Formats: sequence, C-alpha cells, structure tokens
Amino acid sequence: MNREKNKKCIVCGFKIFKPLHCNKKEWDNRKFCSHQCQYKGQINNLKDVWKYIDIKGEDDCWEWLGHLVRGNYGSFGINKKYYRSHRLAYTETYGPIPEGMFILHKCNNPKCCNPKHLYAGTQKDNMEQCKNDGRVAMGEKHYKSKLTEENVLKIRSLYSTGNYYQRELGKIFGVGDITISDITRRKTWKYI
Repeated sequence: MNREKNKKCIVCGFKIFKPLHCNKKEWDNRKFCSHQCQYKGQINNLKDVWKYIDIKGEDDCWEWLGHLVRGNYGSFGINKKYYRSHRLAYTETYGPIPEGMFILHKCNNPKCCNPKHLYAGTQKDNMEQCKNDGRVAMGEKHYKSKLTEENVLKIRSLYSTGNYYQRELGKIFGVGDITISDITRRKTWKYI
C-alpha cells in the first residue's frame, strides 16, 4: 500500500503531502492537498464543473473527481442547489432532460460523465439494464431469499402432481402459502 505516490491537488497543483491519519480508501479518494484548497475548489458556476472531470480519450469513461454520493455518483452544489455530475454533462451536451426521464450510463460506471456514455431512459429501461448486466440480485442470490432454485423446481413439481395444497408446501419449505402461489403461477422466479 503505497500512499506516498505523487498526487496533484486539483486546485493548486501541488503534491499532496504524507497522510498522517488516513486509511487507504481516504487516501485514494483524496483530491485536495489541504482544507484551504478544498474550500477554494468549491464550484461557483457551471463552467468550473468540467475541471472536476478526468477527460480522457473520446470513448473512455470520463470520471468525476469531486464529491461522490450514495451509489458512487458525482455530486456538487452551487448556491445551495445540488446537481449530479452525469446529469449536467448530459444537459450541457444534448440539452434539457426530457420530462420524467432518467440519465443512464451505457458503461455502468456511475462516476462517468462522458456524454457518449449517457442516454435518456425510463426507470423501466434502467431496471432492464441492471437485470441484463447482472447487477440485480435475483432468486437465491437475493439477501432475503429463503429458497434455492432447486427448492423452486421441487415446489413446482410437487404442486403439479395435484397431491399437495399450497399451504402444505409452504409448511414443508418454511415459506407462506402466498409465496408458493406466486412460484406455481410463475409470478416470481420467472427465469427458472
């Protein structure tokens, strides 16, 4: 863990000095050499925003260097109004965001502000993309799941024989009869 590698302050350009009380994550995320530079680096207008974006090649991800919020999205404030960096990059390039639309990333990198990687889409589009990219925990991978894929197949098999009621299967597998109903009607666990 080499925390003493040369890093440049994004405001003054000086090297960041040795961290005294800083863990690896804090050191890796550090962009300013001091609190003074951090406050000087506050964004005062929208033109200042682009200096916080690491612009690389035309097709590369342009990552936000400033403050990050939940989900690793870039965030900044001007006059007590807060913005997301990728949304600003989109509007500066393509114009206003259509009503009711979200700005989605083709690259699945929430820090990315490259307008080529951004597009407007609905919440449904966003969830479809998450599912297709394997970023949604489904089935037994979901943290609340009580059943395995093997259990679900067995439930469907037993129910199809006509020898079991949903309530009986619920007791056998330790779930409610509504859960069994949803499984047998393929309302849940559709992908199996």
